[in-house]
Order: sequence, then C-alpha cells, then structure tokens
Amino acid sequence: MNAVKVTLGFLELALALKFLSNADLAKGWRILDREVFIAAWIVIFVLLGIYLLGKLKFHHDDELPKNDFGQPYVSVKRLLFAMASLIFAVYMVPGLWGAPLKGISAFVPPMGTQDFNASAVSSSSSIYGTANPQHDGPPHPEKYYDQMKIYEPEVVTKYGMVTYFDYKEALEVARKLKKPLMLDFTGINCVNCRKMEGQVWRDPEVMQRLKEDFVIVSLYVDVHKIELLQSEHYFSKVLDKQVETLGDKNADLQVTKFGANTQPYYFFLDANENRLMEEGYGYDPDIQKFINLLDKAKQEYKNRKE
Repeated sequence: MNAVKVTLGFLELALALKFLSNADLAKGWRILDREVFIAAWIVIFVLLGIYLLGKLKFHHDDELPKNDFGQPYVSVKRLLFAMASLIFAVYMVPGLWGAPLKGISAFVPPMGTQDFNASAVSSSSSIYGTANPQHDGPPHPEKYYDQMKIYEPEVVTKYGMVTYFDYKEALEVARKLKKPLMLDFTGINCVNCRKMEGQVWRDPEVMQRLKEDFVIVSLYVDVHKIELLQSEHYFSKVLDKQVETLGDKNADLQVTKFGANTQPYYFFLDANENRLMEEGYGYDPDIQKFINLLDKAKQEYKNRKE
C-alpha cells in the first residue's frame, strides 16, 4: 500500500509542475520553459521507475517479497509499471532538443519557450524544408510580438508559419496580400488549443494551406500581463468590466462579434470583415474535417472576389 501512495506522490508532483507551468506562462516568469519542464518530468519518471524496481527506498517502505531462495524480487505488475515509467522518460528526452512529443504536446509548455531548438528552420522555408520562390510570405508580426512570441507553437517556431497577435494588424496584412483572415481564439493554458496546434496544424496538408492561403491571427483571451494603452480602455457590457488588457480585449471581441466564448474557436473573414462561413469551428482534431474547412473558406473567399 505504501508503494501505491509513493507512486501517486510522484504523479502528483508531475501534475503540480503542470499547474505551476500554467501560472508561469500566464505571468511570463520563464521559470519552467519547455526544456526545463521536460527535464523535470524526465527526472520524476526516472526516479519513479527506479523506485518501482526497489532501488530507491523511503522511510515507511516495506521490504520486497522474497522468493523460495530468500532473494528479494519485483512482482510482474510492479516491473511493468517501472518499465512504463522509464519508457515514458526516455520518450521525452528528444523534447530537450525541440522534438514535438505529439503524445504530450498539449501538456508541455509551447515551443516558443524552448531556448534551443535543433530542428528550427527559417520562416522563408516551406513545410518540407525547401524555399518556395513563388510564394511571398507575410510580413513579420510587430504588435505584441516581443511579449507573445514565447507562446508560438511548433508550426511557427520550426516550420516557419507566421501568426499575428493583433486583430487589426492581421486584417491589414490580409487585405494587402488578398488572403482570407483566420481568427484563432485561443488561450495560454488551453489544453485543446495545444492539441489542435500539435496534432492538426502540424499535419503537412493543413500546414501548407495555412501558410500559403491564409493570414492567421492568434487571439489569446487569457493574456492579462499585457496592458492596453490608456486610450484603448473601454467598458464591455458583455464582460461587465473595464477592458484594460489584451486578453480582455480579445475575449470581448470573441463574445461580442462572434457569439462564442470557448477555445479553441476559428472564424474566417474576408477583407470587409464579413464571415466567409456563418458558423465557427470549435475543437475537433479530425484532420480531414479541418482540411475541408480550409478549402471551403478559401473557395468562398475566391467566389466573393470574383
């Protein structure tokens, strides 16, 4: 029974780091950047594996059972749990150098917090790592970029996709490039948002469409460390509060203009800020459905131009 308690203690410690990571991201402390968080989890699960093998002892632990020859042994069940813990730890090791770790991508900090990414490529590269001379990429984001770049997902930091953080800036770029605008209402601590970015956006066909056919603005509704200018403050009837931060501004936009308040949620607009499709698209990790959605939005934008 004590072994069960200790095992749960290790798991609680790992989950506690996850909650601390959420606070770290929200406050921008940069204590648990991606590689630090992964390193901490690796240590925790290695120690758990060693403990389950009986090589690490705590004060209240019982002695391992002994076989017919008086030798201590590890039960098959305990051995399997130890193997699972150690295998999980080994699986996370490549993440220290920027591997995506798709299995846990929703739980680790975003790729933008990774100080060293061995597989990063320039923004002028295509999703397959080669330059595309016929495609002029969008201009580099400016507004809020310095504060928000740590939240960029792998498709941005590694594969060169560009996302903006200000609605008006992205709208002007979309008009200039004559492309539809994709609004990505998201959150710093939104697990489903990270799943969409890590499992759906990262798909080569999805990524190619997003890079070449759309201008994307990621509107974080829970960023409260970025204060708006005094002249930009206003009272929101929907939120019933004074809007003073970037997160409040984005949340008010989502609820007031689009009638939604969950994340992730995607909407597509033309140059006149009219919806290309009346209904938005919420969390659904079906890659083919998302591809169909992008193709439909692109076709509708083309039809309106004609």
